[in-house]
Amino acid sequence: MSKTLLYFGPSGIGDWCFIYPSLPALLTKTSSTQLTLIIPYQNSGNELLKNNPLIKEVIYLNRETKGIGLLRYFFRWLSILTKIRKKNYSTLAVSYLSNQVDFLLLASLSGIKKRIGVLTTNSFINKVAFNEYIQFTGKIDKVNNHQAYASDIHSLMDVPPMFGRVGDKNRQKILQHFKIKTPYLVFGIGGGRNALWRFWRPEYYARLADEFKNYSNIVLLGGGNDDAQQAEIIMQSLSSNKIINLVNQINMSDAVDIINGASCVIGNDSGITNIAATNHIKCLCLYGPTYPEKTGAALLGAIPVVTDTPPSCMPCFNDSLKPSSTDKPLHCTNRSCLHSLSPEEVINAFQKVD
Repeated sequence: MSKTLLYFGPSGIGDWCFIYPSLPALLTKTSSTQLTLIIPYQNSGNELLKNNPLIKEVIYLNRETKGIGLLRYFFRWLSILTKIRKKNYSTLAVSYLSNQVDFLLLASLSGIKKRIGVLTTNSFINKVAFNEYIQFTGKIDKVNNHQAYASDIHSLMDVPPMFGRVGDKNRQKILQHFKIKTPYLVFGIGGGRNALWRFWRPEYYARLADEFKNYSNIVLLGGGNDDAQQAEIIMQSLSSNKIINLVNQINMSDAVDIINGASCVIGNDSGITNIAATNHIKCLCLYGPTYPEKTGAALLGAIPVVTDTPPSCMPCFNDSLKPSSTDKPLHCTNRSCLHSLSPEEVINAFQKVD
């Protein structure tokens, strides 16, 4: 009889690139065959998870925090709690990346006997929510811990590709439709949800594009209004017409197919670069407020690129991967860490690995 593990995970597809290697290990540990996921928000990136054979179902919380939306969310939360209790899951697990109060309350009230906190802390509310922990000792950080836990048990399972099989036929249709010629590069210009502080200067991307003479096209990928605004500035700053702007123009499944056919992906510390690194595509990840040792595509195999003249405040993320008490990147207005990274430095890094 098949057994399903209930798993509470993060909302960003970039974070899922880190989480995924630990999921087969959790299945093995709990004698489960598939997972039902509960995720904070529905977006095109998370829709990719439905293509994975390990994942049986995806349930979205779709959090709302203001006015009538908060009341709407409360009833939706109650409905999900009722659904969980009716399913009679034997085990649930919560990633440290989903250690929010509403998730912890769901875990506490779920009626599930075995509740695992994956790489989380022993705070009071966690002690109420969990009765078992997966922890690691030493100085290795939590993102790397997910990878380390996975490597212990990976050999016991046949782990399918995270986004399903590569769609060569579908990619050819996309390239033909948008008149993308090979060889091409991908610029992943997004910063992620509420992460304008991770954007590299759009005019720098435009200057970078003009330097790549040996590539027929450069494809811009990203999603959301902030990314679209950045893409528009890039398009207005160009001196050539080789860039093709697909920000908000295609779904994430098609974006993955385009990434898989690229000669190289260059981009901010965001979902696009994480996907490229996960799929073993040559990738340069541009760092500023975050840093390669703790987060981002470099942990998945991408090549980190950091300015040769870093400001004293760089990086402004502490060891817990949260903004430190003195530097809050979400409210940083100058982003000197990324502005100091020149197109020439990125080109030099590209030439070393080309």
